Amino acid sequence: MMLSSADHRGDALRCRELGLAAYLSKPIRQSVLWDAIIAALGTSRAESPLPPVTNREMAPPTRPLEILLAEDNTVNQILAVRLLAKRGHTVTVAVNGRAAVEALERRPFDLVLMDVQMPEMDGFEATAQIRERERRLGGHVPILAMTAHALKGDRERCLASGMDGYVSKPLQVEQLISVVEGLIPGMTKGGLPDQPLKLDRAAVLSHFADDPQLFQEMLGVFARECPQQMAAIQAAIQAQNATQLGGAAHAFKGAIGNFGESPAWTTAQALESLGRENNLAVAAEAYERLVRQVTQLQSALAKLSPAEGA
Repeated sequence: MMLSSADHRGDALRCRELGLAAYLSKPIRQSVLWDAIIAALGTSRAESPLPPVTNREMAPPTRPLEILLAEDNTVNQILAVRLLAKRGHTVTVAVNGRAAVEALERRPFDLVLMDVQMPEMDGFEATAQIRERERRLGGHVPILAMTAHALKGDRERCLASGMDGYVSKPLQVEQLISVVEGLIPGMTKGGLPDQPLKLDRAAVLSHFADDPQLFQEMLGVFARECPQQMAAIQAAIQAQNATQLGGAAHAFKGAIGNFGESPAWTTAQALESLGRENNLAVAAEAYERLVRQVTQLQSALAKLSPAEGA
């Protein structure tokens, strides 16, 4: 059995090729370790070896999905279709945003994978047309953006434009499956569970002039004010008040930003954009994501605190 703290992509496959019985990445849960030991012992007596156990394996989906893929790049088309087909999903390809809009007018899909940059009609314009049609006729199809992670601001713009989520290119199987299946209500999420947020202590302290006492003081202020700021964002969404949402999210983004960029900071920025652009269609879903991310951030910050139980 191989235990690794690095957990690089492709390690599990390499372990399988080397004939190892199991591959686990740290930190390791007791139940996962126990299952791996049992499986590893079984391989020494079985006539046909079992595949390596890994805590990166994906659970089977609850049901197959009908997915519309809007992508003009042939290589990306083939890759996405193959990866999703291995999960039992059916994929229909549209070569640009205009073709995607027309395909949705002909029949419904469970989800749309939307490339951001395409000829004739890009992903943002196609999303706008789809959401406008839904405002007239009802319904809501989840739209998942595919964007190059190197383009700064693309992710926030995707959420602000009415998309429900995003995956970065080049496509990675765990991320793609996790986000695709996680967007569908009632689906078993095939991807990896949320990983605890890990912060670099030196990087965080650099925001406070490398002063642990100042960091501790600001952490206390954040803990006291966080519930009120979160409540203000939630109230704005419930009241469908875009102006209020933009202001509340902007203030909270600033508070989170004191500790550096994080997933919570990115989502707060997306909520601010939704408010500024008067686009509240996915604000409630973004807020739910923010709640989870703030909890992760607070837990990670507490681990950096010199005070016990902070």
